[in-house]
Amino acid sequence: MESESCVVYIPWVKPEFTYQVTLLFTDCEVGTFSGRELQEGACVLLLPIYGQEIIELTKC
Repeated sequence: MESESCVVYIPWVKPEFTYQVTLLFTDCEVGTFSGRELQEGACVLLLPIYGQEIIELTKC
C-alpha cells in the first residue's frame, strides 16, 4: 500500500510544554515533542494515500 509523509503543524499547543504524540487508529506512539517543535512541524506522519488518523497529545 502506498504511503505519503505528512508534516503536522499544531499551532495551539504551549511552546514551553512537552507532549507525547500517539496515533489512536494504529495505536502507535510517534514520540515526545516540545510545543515549539509541534508548532514548527517537527511531527511527520506516514499515512496511506487517502488514509486518516486521530492524533492524541498528552502533556508530559
